[in-house]
Amino acid sequence: MVALTFDDGYGDFFEAGFPVLRAFGLPSTMFLATGFLDHPDRFFWWDAVEDFFAGPRDLERFAGASLPEAFWRELSAVSQTPSLASTAAFIRGPLRRLDPRARSRFLRMLPVRADRRPAMLSWEQVRAMAASGLVDFAAHGVTHPLLDEMEPGSALEEVAASKRRIEEETGRPVTSFAYPAGRIPSYYREMLAQAGIDLAVSTRFGPNDARSDPLLLRRVDARFCCPDEVFDPAYFMAVCSGCLDWLHVLREARHALVG
Repeated sequence: MVALTFDDGYGDFFEAGFPVLRAFGLPSTMFLATGFLDHPDRFFWWDAVEDFFAGPRDLERFAGASLPEAFWRELSAVSQTPSLASTAAFIRGPLRRLDPRARSRFLRMLPVRADRRPAMLSWEQVRAMAASGLVDFAAHGVTHPLLDEMEPGSALEEVAASKRRIEEETGRPVTSFAYPAGRIPSYYREMLAQAGIDLAVSTRFGPNDARSDPLLLRRVDARFCCPDEVFDPAYFMAVCSGCLDWLHVLREARHALVG
């Protein structure tokens, strides 16, 4: 059995994804970062980074940010020959590993232009898809924060507020959650219990079975089914059949599941 999930709430889900789901009668879950639907001027931080590397790159703007030397070298290297792959690797690697305060300084100095912001879903579109019965909308925080870097009370409010907002707009109960960026705080059980969440998904690769913790469910990123950026049905079947489950050991050796 395969469950389809989508994160964040980008507008292209309504334009490109939902018509396919409707054509084949496929149910799915969309985890919404509600603050980005409510505030058109709010950027996901990785979109701001991608936009910076896609345009003229003035590194002098970061001169006063007191960035670590190793991070500065990574930033300079990507700036010289940016690509989709190198930008994604920079975001997932050096930028996420950066001290939270240094990361915040860096992100605040990025030149954010409203006209470059990717379109997000509207609440009207959310209500229409919810009414179809094919898309279940679930919580993903308000501002898509890294919860393991937050105080428990603030993290709880991120979860609870996004849950409330979706329930207000759809009139349907929300009982599931996706950890933003897959970052799981040590107090996740207490936080989710207080928020009324009984199922949560991570970004850890792999399948689930009867022994799986419902608050730490694994997923398979669709990019694993697209070697060389092209969807391969045979590769998809191999992934879903467990042929790449051996990657669990390698990935978990590098990252503790709960941080």
